Amino acid sequence: MTFIIYLFCQYLTNNFHVITVSLQSGCF
Repeated sequence: MTFIIYLFCQYLTNNFHVITVSLQSGCF
């Protein structure tokens, strides 16, 4: 499950970088 979350976070970072700026603390 953790690996899937990691991939999801990477997907968000690659496709919606501006949005994930506020989510990085949760993904990283």
